Amino acid sequence: MIPLLVQAQRRLTEGIIELGGKCPPQPHYQKLVAKLNSVVTAKTYLTQQLELVIDKANLPPVPQGAAIDPLGHGLYTSKDAMKNVSVPLDVPYSLSVLYEAFDKSQYTSRALHHSRKLMILYLANQQNSKCNTRMFLSLLHRIE
Repeated sequence: MIPLLVQAQRRLTEGIIELGGKCPPQPHYQKLVAKLNSVVTAKTYLTQQLELVIDKANLPPVPQGAAIDPLGHGLYTSKDAMKNVSVPLDVPYSLSVLYEAFDKSQYTSRALHHSRKLMILYLANQQNSKCNTRMFLSLLHRIE
């Protein structure tokens, strides 16, 4: 589960940066971390409220009529909402949790997990005959 979470966090981060948003951790998330005085976990995230931090000095001027129809006047776009994210994007913390779980697990458990990953990569390569050997090896290096 955690590798999927890390991949999703990385893709969200890339999307935010492409759209011109602030790099994670974003100000509203930093404010929550400061309020909690600790790392935001799933349990604390469920009970807390994120509050957007808005710098009013950097807001664009509002033309007449935009208060009634902001999308029609081009004041806001659908991409503006995608610049902010409401979930924690703390990739290093997620990876540290994964590594900690691996360190605590038994060697045989880790070996079995690794062999399952290798089998999935092998089967995916066999199923997609157009996949070249370099791509397979690069996927294999990422897992190790």
